[in-house]
Amino acid sequence: RVPSAFLEDFLRNTNLELLAQYFVAGKRYREAANVLYQLAKGELEGDDVLQHRIELLARAQRCLRTDAPVPQDAVFAAEIAEQLDLAQTQRTAVVELAEVIASAPP
Repeated sequence: RVPSAFLEDFLRNTNLELLAQYFVAGKRYREAANVLYQLAKGELEGDDVLQHRIELLARAQRCLRTDAPVPQDAVFAAEIAEQLDLAQTQRTAVVELAEVIASAPP
């Protein structure tokens, strides 16, 4: 695949998830991880925002691990891991709260 500045700019302005996939296809894993992390930190829409955030962070983590490590990646990897842990804890709390509410007498 030939890199295309036009396509990259287009995706950057229209669909960041596709931009991350474009970076992965071009073996630009660190850039993909950054895009996915920024997406996860931003405003998400949909029925299960926490699950989407967890998926984005997990993909960012995988991308960063796929690339050859460099010293500055350690801080970024720790940020991703911290945000992923937080999102998973929030998801667990939401599920447990929903179970408590569902089992409460009317």
